Amino acid sequence: MLFKKYGIVFLTCVMVMTWSFIAFSAEQKVIGVTLMTREHVFFNLLEEAMQKRADELGYKLVIMDANFDLNKQLGQIDDFIVQKVDAVIISPAATGGLEPAIKKLASVKIPVVTNNIKINSTDPIIISQVGTDNYGGGALAGEYAAEKVLNKKGKVAVITFAEIQETLDRDRGFKDTIAKYPDITVLDTQNYAGSAEKAQQLTQDMLVKFPEIDLIYTVGDPAVVGGLAAVKTAGRTVKFIGFDGNPEAIEAIKAGGMWIADVSQHPDQMGKFTIDALNAYWSGQSYPSIIKIPTSIIDKDNLEKK
Repeated sequence: MLFKKYGIVFLTCVMVMTWSFIAFSAEQKVIGVTLMTREHVFFNLLEEAMQKRADELGYKLVIMDANFDLNKQLGQIDDFIVQKVDAVIISPAATGGLEPAIKKLASVKIPVVTNNIKINSTDPIIISQVGTDNYGGGALAGEYAAEKVLNKKGKVAVITFAEIQETLDRDRGFKDTIAKYPDITVLDTQNYAGSAEKAQQLTQDMLVKFPEIDLIYTVGDPAVVGGLAAVKTAGRTVKFIGFDGNPEAIEAIKAGGMWIADVSQHPDQMGKFTIDALNAYWSGQSYPSIIKIPTSIIDKDNLEKK
């Protein structure tokens, strides 16, 4: 089954990409990091993983929070150029709009690694893109929903994040898989734009519009938080599958209830491989230009086995 397959791929991926690097031995290198946000747990874990790997290899990180603001992120990159950092890591605030910053970095030959979201640029100054296999994660959720939750029949809704391609890939992977099951209907898709409060309102509207919803799939855990609040207020029972694998998801799934499963990303691996790509570049070793980290399913059964 797909969810078993992706678990195997993840282990293989980790084994293949566990490079035996020796840190570049010149004067300590400084890496500027601009994060999409520090508001979400995922980015907190990503930051921790990058810091841990940088400490192990002897690099200094200067980390800034763009707080979902593209203009703020562009300003942070300009600051890194003025500071003459040795490399820049970008967790983009948006898929588009960063091309001018990439051109500036290329003009002063500062290498770039992007993570989480891919930038709309093919400039070779971007030496590697590290991210989740988002389409595969959506497909994993779709098969789990159909086979494990709905018994191949039911009515579902989707809460998406339309501003970011990677979250649209999670949406598409889910729907492409659900489409293989003729007795499962996708009733509605709404965009929560990363806001739990908006997800709560959207879910309230869905519950009024559709008297019967068996399951809601969301492309991010904050949408489950908002959606659950709306369902509980309405006195309804709807099952949820989220996407992120944040600690709050794990605790809610362990406790039992309507949050029954989550697609887990691996920010620890994403952070490690981001730093490793730069280390390989400076050490003259080969490294992948695109690193896709597979996902895995979290549910009560596998949590209880740990």
